[in-house]
Amino acid sequence: MPLPGRTLNSSRHPMANASTEPRKGTWGAVVLDAQRSFNGEVSLTLLYRLVESRGGKLVAGNPHWRDKVRQCVQVLGRENLAVHVRKGVWAAKR
Repeated sequence: MPLPGRTLNSSRHPMANASTEPRKGTWGAVVLDAQRSFNGEVSLTLLYRLVESRGGKLVAGNPHWRDKVRQCVQVLGRENLAVHVRKGVWAAKR
């Protein structure tokens, strides 16, 4: 929420484009791309493998990257870009 007397700069505010796809090169984009490559349901185990191979600098040297993948699929679910199928299984919406 903007401060009184200020307007929301939609180009810089993180929630301004909440319903759009994540920007290329971000965690969200890498995870969504990995989910979509499965054309349906994907377990977190398989998603981890694909993100690890595609994540580049995001994954390298980050001991908590799997936590970030789980966070991203939850955020993608809230943004209606993915759906939680059952424990440990997600599917991207097209």
